[in-house]
Amino acid sequence: MYTKNRLIIFWKIKNVIFAIAGVFGVVVSTHMMITLFVHYKDDIDTALNAKSVPGTIGMFVISLAIVLLSTISSKFIGDANFYSSYFENDLDGVIEYADLAKVTGTNVHLIKFKLVIFRAFYMKNYSLKGRIVLKDKKCICECRSCGSVIEKSVYFTGICPACHSLDVFAKVLSGNHFYCIEQEKSDAKKTPKFYRSPKMNSKIIITTLLVSIGFSIVFIVAMVMFSEIKHYNDENYIIGLIMSGEGPSTIEANKEEILEHILFDLAVIVGFWQVLYSGIKRMGMIRATTICSEYFAKRKTPFVKLESLPPVKKWVTKRMGLNAVRGAVRRRYLVNCTFEIHKDKLMLVLAKKIVKDKCPSCGGPITGAIDEHYKCQYCNRTIMYTVSKK
Repeated sequence: MYTKNRLIIFWKIKNVIFAIAGVFGVVVSTHMMITLFVHYKDDIDTALNAKSVPGTIGMFVISLAIVLLSTISSKFIGDANFYSSYFENDLDGVIEYADLAKVTGTNVHLIKFKLVIFRAFYMKNYSLKGRIVLKDKKCICECRSCGSVIEKSVYFTGICPACHSLDVFAKVLSGNHFYCIEQEKSDAKKTPKFYRSPKMNSKIIITTLLVSIGFSIVFIVAMVMFSEIKHYNDENYIIGLIMSGEGPSTIEANKEEILEHILFDLAVIVGFWQVLYSGIKRMGMIRATTICSEYFAKRKTPFVKLESLPPVKKWVTKRMGLNAVRGAVRRRYLVNCTFEIHKDKLMLVLAKKIVKDKCPSCGGPITGAIDEHYKCQYCNRTIMYTVSKK
């Protein structure tokens, strides 16, 4: 794991508080401006020179800035989650900026900038030395030729510094025993839960509540607004308000008050529509997580073509389906998988491991294996299923 989970929880809580405070401030300041300009609609200069205008505008600007900060922070957390999933699935512990830039569709300079910022606020266990070096991809090994114990990158095959023999047959130290890569067996049988967040149930409950609250508020306020629109030109209704003493003493003043209510209701709907829209998107990600995790559990190989993903095939459009899967990875609904470039093609790759470290034909070392099949550098034979599901 490369994310600072406790700190990210703090940032998420902060973002929720900022979003609520910001939206509330925008709605209130907008209502104040609407009230002012509706009241002085025949004298705009008076409205513009009112003492409350600078404070109201300031409140609007600050509230909007708070909402933007919350949005940017949420996006950064999503990026950090995506980078973490990419790092977790890396085999040798060294990642080029250009490779990550290709997968994310951004430029190298932006990747470098984000990783510097993320290391302080969102991520851990990596260093930046001309490229990304992962700190927990190291293991202690024993050279079979001379018995020297050395530290090396996981799955990296190089030269023993003691006897200068090929490190291809190094044995990885795990607990109190050694084992070889070639002795590992592929454990491709995974349940759908392996690819879902352990907190999936709580995420579903929170998202369902979010959508329910957003829909309820938008629906209720919309009904009230439509009722007020209907009453705006209903003179009998307005006269009834005047006669009952529930409204101002003139028809014009009552219409101004109704218009203020209509515009305020519209501002509330716009504000909570964002909440509802966000919830609906998350419901799509949850659905994508469910069907993708079931599909991944049945896969025999870790490399999945994007066009084979169930959401891409079944959603209204392929783009919507792919965005749902991307969102699920960014929010860590889907775990133990990531997006990678293989043979210049973007693919979704499940958690993987190297299960062969030498060519069965000539005994040559397998170095730098990243794809399912590997072409031996010595005899040019293709070695099948070098990389398998973890």
